[in-house]
Amino acid sequence: MITRLQEEKILGRKTYTTVSNEAKKLYTGKTILITGAAGSIGSHICKEIIKYQIDTLIMYDHNESGLYDLYQDLLLQDNSTNKVIVVGDICNENSLEHLFENHKPDIVFHAAAYKHVPIMENQPLEAVRTNILGAKLLADLSVKYDVKKFIFVSTDKAVNPSSILGATKRISELHLILKANQKSSDCQFISCRFGNVLESNGSVVPLIKKQIKHGGSVTITHPEVTRFFMSLAEATSFLLESSFIGNQGEILFFDMGKPIKILGLAKLLIASSNNTGSVEIIYTGLRPGEKIHEEEILPNTNSSSTPHPKIFRVITNSSLLKSFEKNFILLEKYFQEQNELEMVKTMKLLVPEFKSKVSRFEALDS
Repeated sequence: MITRLQEEKILGRKTYTTVSNEAKKLYTGKTILITGAAGSIGSHICKEIIKYQIDTLIMYDHNESGLYDLYQDLLLQDNSTNKVIVVGDICNENSLEHLFENHKPDIVFHAAAYKHVPIMENQPLEAVRTNILGAKLLADLSVKYDVKKFIFVSTDKAVNPSSILGATKRISELHLILKANQKSSDCQFISCRFGNVLESNGSVVPLIKKQIKHGGSVTITHPEVTRFFMSLAEATSFLLESSFIGNQGEILFFDMGKPIKILGLAKLLIASSNNTGSVEIIYTGLRPGEKIHEEEILPNTNSSSTPHPKIFRVITNSSLLKSFEKNFILLEKYFQEQNELEMVKTMKLLVPEFKSKVSRFEALDS
């Protein structure tokens, strides 16, 4: 684990991890469902939110061992909150229906998702199944069972997506806005866009540290690649605060400062290690779906401030939703038929700015 001081050196800025007392009160006495609870972000939310005198914490994940470890950690931290472990797939309707019917969650944090760009570029059907249809199922059940708030963990890869993964997240953002506009329930749907989270499972910092420890070389895709970064504590506070300040159908993003060059990050980690003389940097080329720079919002898109100094709202153009519902139904049809090519074509109709890069789907953009 890296220290807060090391985090701030990497980020080039002070970290902001405060959760307001007003936000904390929102959770008091509530039943909270966290999907992807065994993951880096999900488990960190569990460990933080359990401090706020909630009534019940429901931890949902397909990772049985990860849930067991999390449960043991929480037992050491707290022995008063009701803790419920549910091992399951977020696309398993029977499992989720049973959960919602029996536990009646007040607030849902939906953190379960696939997140590795090159892997999902090769498995678009699985990406759509989990990242889009799993989110839709959870949203539908949240309406049916009177959930008060639904917080969706999105990504900056949803902005001008160049990958299947980024497009799945953007489609889910738009679907939740559509859901919010239907006014079929009092459930508030709020999307939160993340950058890269330092030291989260499978992220670049642990990979570089592992390569340095192993010796030999550190691999970087391109010398100019940059990414936005935030600490795990920042990611958690962002979600917890966003549930309080977010309004119906909003997309929120966290001010992560300037994007960081991965090359500079690698050099910093090498310099702080004991292998400075023996570690070589090798460029491997962009992987399928990757782009050189990420963005927090689309160019020419407006944003507005919130009561939180680091959280901002994206102003969404409602015209984006005109043909969305019709094409979303088409997407579900092609998924059911396992027609990968037509499904990806439909994703590009749903997200017109989705242009594939370093991908077998680039031909669909011509």
